[in-house]
This record gives sequence, C-alpha cells and structure tokens, in this order.
Amino acid sequence: KCDDWPNSLIVAAVCPSNCRRTRLDKKSCLPRDLLGDEGFYYLDPFVPIRVRRYSRSELDSCYAYYMDHRWIQGWCRKPQGRFELLALSDGIPNLFTQLIAST
Repeated sequence: KCDDWPNSLIVAAVCPSNCRRTRLDKKSCLPRDLLGDEGFYYLDPFVPIRVRRYSRSELDSCYAYYMDHRWIQGWCRKPQGRFELLALSDGIPNLFTQLIAST
C-alpha cells in the first residue's frame, strides 16, 4: 500500500537500456516513452529533475575515480587522452561514462 508514507518522496532514475520501448518508432528518452503508459502510471506525479553538466572539478574527480579502479584503458590513461575525454564529453555525465566504457 503506497498511501501509508505521508510527506514522503521517492527519487528514481530510468535507464533506457533496461526499459522496453512501447513506441519503437521514437528514439525518445522521456520516461513515458521508456516505461509505456502502464509503467508511467506508477510514477504519477512525475516531476523531472534537471541534471546539469559536470564542472571541471567534478570531471576531474570522476576521471581520477575511474583511473583508480582501472576502468580507463589505453590512450585515455595518457595526459592527451585525458584531455580528449574531458573535451569530448563536454561535461555531460552520461556521455563521459559512455566514452570511458568505449576505451
């Protein structure tokens, strides 16, 4: 029963790779398109939260974390590769992670 949590809030994220798309002709990343009408019903009311681009210090911290865990391989471990990763991602968190995964 969901109505026994007065004054509560649940924050959730939708990962496109784990969702079935109900409208295959759309390439939308909106929750309704990712979850379908039935799945979206359970998120009602939906309040989007904007995730801003990473600052330079946040990118540096992520890069250091990925280096410590040896998730960055090859040319990206060199200073020029690091510079290219930071420049190509343009501070976009998901793009930065995708670029790291492709190394």
